[in-house]
Amino acid sequence: MTPTSSASTSGAMQTQSQAEVALSQHQAAERRVWLIEQLLVKNGQTESTQVAVKRDNAIQSIRSLFSSFVHKHTSSLPHPSTGSLRTFGSVCIGISSDESDVDAVCIAPKAISRKMFFTLFADELRASTEVSSLVPILEAFVPVITLVYDDIEIDLVFAQLHMDTVLEDVDISDDNLLKNLDDRCVRSLNGPRVANEILRLVPNHTAFRTALRFVKYWAKQRGVYSNILGYLGGVAWAISVAKICQMHPNATADVLLSEFFSTLMKWDWTYPLILKPIQEDPWNPVLSQIYPDTFMMPIITPAYPSMCTTHNLSKSNFKLIMHEITRGATIVERISAGTASWEQLVEPLSFRTLYEDYLQIVATSDSIEHQFVWSGWVESRIRQLSKRLETLPNISLVHICTQVYEKVMPQLPITESPANHSDQLVTHPSPLAHSSVFYIGLQLSENRIPARGVHPSSVVDVSRPIQEFIELVQSGSMFSPDIMGISVRHLNGADIPSDHCTGYKHYKKRRRTISGTKLHAEYLQDAEPEVTDETVTVGHDTEALDSNQDVPIANEQPSLEAPLGQPANMPSNGVLFIGGLDLAVTEFRLKKIFEKFGQITKLDFLWHKTGPKLGHPKGSAFVKFENEASSLRAIATLNGTVPAWNGTRRLTVTWSKLTSQQASQHSGTADANSTQHPTKRPKTKREFEARALEATINKKVQLVPGSNSTPETRIAAIERKLKEMESKKAAAADVGGSLTNDVGGGASKNSSKSRVSAPCLNQRSKSPATATEISRSRSAHSANSTAGTRNYAPQQDDEMSRDPSLDGDMTAIRGRTEKNRRAGLSNQRGQ
Repeated sequence: MTPTSSASTSGAMQTQSQAEVALSQHQAAERRVWLIEQLLVKNGQTESTQVAVKRDNAIQSIRSLFSSFVHKHTSSLPHPSTGSLRTFGSVCIGISSDESDVDAVCIAPKAISRKMFFTLFADELRASTEVSSLVPILEAFVPVITLVYDDIEIDLVFAQLHMDTVLEDVDISDDNLLKNLDDRCVRSLNGPRVANEILRLVPNHTAFRTALRFVKYWAKQRGVYSNILGYLGGVAWAISVAKICQMHPNATADVLLSEFFSTLMKWDWTYPLILKPIQEDPWNPVLSQIYPDTFMMPIITPAYPSMCTTHNLSKSNFKLIMHEITRGATIVERISAGTASWEQLVEPLSFRTLYEDYLQIVATSDSIEHQFVWSGWVESRIRQLSKRLETLPNISLVHICTQVYEKVMPQLPITESPANHSDQLVTHPSPLAHSSVFYIGLQLSENRIPARGVHPSSVVDVSRPIQEFIELVQSGSMFSPDIMGISVRHLNGADIPSDHCTGYKHYKKRRRTISGTKLHAEYLQDAEPEVTDETVTVGHDTEALDSNQDVPIANEQPSLEAPLGQPANMPSNGVLFIGGLDLAVTEFRLKKIFEKFGQITKLDFLWHKTGPKLGHPKGSAFVKFENEASSLRAIATLNGTVPAWNGTRRLTVTWSKLTSQQASQHSGTADANSTQHPTKRPKTKREFEARALEATINKKVQLVPGSNSTPETRIAAIERKLKEMESKKAAAADVGGSLTNDVGGGASKNSSKSRVSAPCLNQRSKSPATATEISRSRSAHSANSTAGTRNYAPQQDDEMSRDPSLDGDMTAIRGRTEKNRRAGLSNQRGQ
């Protein structure tokens, strides 16, 4: 054999060997992709042919109904329209599963208004035999009609273009269509525009879709998939996977997944993740440098106007997402080495075993129709509670569980107390039939930061964030206290039901079980949302109970409907006395609370310029109802409760010892005082000095605590002293604001010192009247250590424990002070 032939033979063998290696690598890559696809099929992350056909038929039917609706209302115009229906989300991208819903935008000409869409078109949808569970939700950030068409869930949003004619083939990619549109229409059109732009910018659709299906399934399994709860939603994950596809245009799905975790783990989040240059965007990259807490993980949409998809992200959620991405990168490396499998990567997160402390949030209502809207509203506000909890110095991580647990309970008597009531933080006393349960895990700091004067082993107080959360959810226009409730309580991991927080499961959407309803027709009116009251929520002050104070337990209170007999000591005037009011209470809020029990014929709201926040109302009020039954219900329900706006203070609601004429006299002076001085904080030095003077002159009566002091005698003494205070105000009206330097300044110093030293110390028991706690103190604290405990709600008992004789000689003191001041001014002028 010649050297030439030998070389050619060797080259052929080498080429064949390389081909075999390439074929082997290709087959290995195909097998890895096949394993990923089989995992997705096995876990229900793909779409069956039967469901795909049913979904296409549903989309075509809704499109036909909308086209007929638009044509009917524009046929008399010179240029009739048919409108257009465009899908977005998983259906548009092509990654829908059997459980996916359909997101679509109905695009109409300017002749079709938003009100017509949410009323007339909604009625036409209801008339269809295939449509059920139709609910218009106008309060949403993007107003939507939710419905079920032949067991296919559909969300319809609306966009009105400034065009006389809109046909099915309208080009929504044209940025000029967005000119002069309102924000709701822009947000509605943004859905299909972003989805189409993502597909346009991705080089390999097949690999992209497989990788994105897996990433979405992984994120759900590991509890980091939920835009409404402050994690990353579908759009953010889609943009992230699309970015990896751009960086590796020829990669297969398994390679994309490997690069996905490693790239995001190393990404410098001071720079946004974008698919193309941002054009005239409302999202400004400079803001991410100035406000890093607001833009911690900027992932920007590719369609104009560019928006940040992660604006709901919190600090804790960012930590959790990055932890899961790092875990994923580690497992993917092991998969490449053959020591791990894809199943290990998507193992469900066992949420109930992660922490020692949890918060359980339960939203209840009387029907499944109301429950769908009420629980959805509560779920959308949970991330606000998370951000408030993050501000507490002793909590290092707030972990929201992305699973929602639905439960139907039998109707319970309203007087029945809940289980583990000692750990109940805040609750609306209405055990109702339908409930949705949410969980939040709390990781406490290892090195807890003690408040001033508090032992480091002290408990963590979460009452204030929870009270603010309760007020927030009850401010929704859909909230009705008679049929809806909200409760929050602390649990240990062992207390969580065994079927809760055990891992991701496939749940059908809640609205699939809702029968056809015309709920929310009242929301279609153009009126502003009703300003709701801060419904009184019941709590348990364990510190007060442990110290044997005379504090009624909330779950012993009768219900609104409980038959009540008339107390023997009920005065003939029928006037109620309300005590224990806080700085945050206003006449409007108090009225909204008591209006729930009946028609109010008279409300006397007394103002006292005392306490650390000068110029705010504080103290007492008198209420008279149209009938005695309303008064009895108000006493039975509110007396001894802890309102959400009152911290740990318990309301005192009882019969007034005053006559109707005396109550009327209180009303006149109280109204005069309330109009004389607004509740705004003073802005200038002169206003502050005048306010401080009045705070000194009108010093509130203090009762000396004694063993014979009862709530009834204390209330009677308070009412008598209130009358004396009002008469003293009239006598002191001529005193000038110049007394401030001698009298008001001293009062300001004393009040400040009181706030720092022991503002919440109960003088009778020498124990702090703190709010409800998450965990118990590990050791008993001495009176000295608790003396500095800070509490933002000043305690009534503290103020009532001083000697009332301090008020006796105020007129003489003012006279001497004014005389000395004038003498000082004369000496200065003489010099």
